[in-house]
Parts: sequence; structure tokens; C-alpha cells
Amino acid sequence: MSRSVWKLPFVRKRFLFDCLKMSKKKRTIYCRDRDTTFINGLLRNTFKVYSGKAFKTVVPSFHMLGHKLGEFSSSKLRGSDISRNIASKAKRKRKDKSKAKSKAKGKVKGKG
Repeated sequence: MSRSVWKLPFVRKRFLFDCLKMSKKKRTIYCRDRDTTFINGLLRNTFKVYSGKAFKTVVPSFHMLGHKLGEFSSSKLRGSDISRNIASKAKRKRKDKSKAKSKAKGKVKGKG
């Protein structure tokens, strides 16, 4: 369900003032407000939006007007990303085990 037309787009006042101050300097703005709506005053800045785990870069453009900041920094992993993460974890485990074995062999050889 969309927001009522008679209500203005939601932007936290403090966040808006910070963005307008920073827009002259063109800096990256870190924010945790995923529910803030893109408006014209925010287009000049680059945002780092918190996804719950890390900050993701969002560079706004005109087609993003009226959308929320959180729509462009997903907080969930897609299926392909999940399988990649599982494969990389398994690879790391195998590496760690081989390192542990080589260390154990080195200790035995050093003693004898």
C-alpha cells in the first residue's frame, strides 16, 4: 500500500539538513534511515545505507525519486549469493584443516 497523496514524502528533518549542508561539498553521507524517501534535494549526494550488516553505496538518480533509500540497498542475500557463500566457507574450512595438519606435522618433526 502506498503513502497517501496528501502526505508529503517522509524525510527526517535532521537528515535533510545534514544532506543540504553536505551537498555543497559532495561527500558521502552515512545513514541508517532506510525509510527516507528520495527527493530533489538529495540527488547531489552519495549515500552509504546500512543494510543490517554493512554499509552499501547508493548513488541516486532521477528515476529513484519517490522511492525509499532501503529499496536500493538490499538486506537479504539472493540464492546465487547464498550458494557462493556456502562454497567459500567450505573452502576456508578445508584450508584451515590443512594448515592445522601441517602445523601438527611440523611440531612432531621438531621434537623428534
